[in-house]
Amino acid sequence: MSLPPGDEATKAKLPVWRTVGDAYATAFNNIESLFALAIVPIALSVVVWIGSIALLGTPFPQGDQQSAYQSWSWLFTVCQIVISTVFAVAWIRFVLFGRRDSAAPFQFRLGRREGKYLLYILILTVPFVVVQFVGLGVFMALTLTMENPSALIGAAIFILLFSLAIFVAMIVVYVRCLFVFPAIAVDADMGLRAAWGKSRGVAWRLFGIVLFALLPFALFLSLIMWSSQTLDAGSSELTFTYILGSAQQVVGYLGAAVTFGVVALAFRRVTGWRPAVADE
Repeated sequence: MSLPPGDEATKAKLPVWRTVGDAYATAFNNIESLFALAIVPIALSVVVWIGSIALLGTPFPQGDQQSAYQSWSWLFTVCQIVISTVFAVAWIRFVLFGRRDSAAPFQFRLGRREGKYLLYILILTVPFVVVQFVGLGVFMALTLTMENPSALIGAAIFILLFSLAIFVAMIVVYVRCLFVFPAIAVDADMGLRAAWGKSRGVAWRLFGIVLFALLPFALFLSLIMWSSQTLDAGSSELTFTYILGSAQQVVGYLGAAVTFGVVALAFRRVTGWRPAVADE
């Protein structure tokens, strides 16, 4: 499916607050469809989270447990990314088409679109991870040869600034290429170069839209995490931790729905995308 060329006037009319408000309205006004699309991903995410607790024996690893958690964290992260990708594609399609792909009570579909979505996440993420890993490895090796405390402090500051620069660069690339993800979800013909071009002139608006959509949920999730970490490791406290952890997943997917929603709405408003007649 090809996209219309768009124009600067359309880009200039991308309203930050209206887009965020529309994404919230879409999520809360279609709570039944949201539940149908999110319930399986939420359940799987809770299973992955409980599995990590069962593996380590605690929800908050410390000391030697922290080392074991870091060894397994990549597997938990991959599982969560795959699960959230299935939800992202389904919800973006719902926002843009106005209906679900399935009439079944629950929907969880891992197929071609989701695979392509994951591929582009890897393409955009792996180069930055490799650069940071290699860079930090070199810097850490150099610090082992330093004995001057001032040199060690300078190296630590340099490492911090290097990590910050990599993070900022990754955010910039993701924002500029953001439209590739809703394009994948609706089978639109758009690669990274085209997505970069479509975001020209609206990058700051896109950043603000995603930030303001996600911020309330991020603050609430931080509060839940802080509450769970203040508990002791007793059986009753651990049960409450499970409840808080499950609530965290629910709030997280609600925040994801709003975030994916603003990206989908911004994609439609900037590119002028509309469903083909056969898809309506």
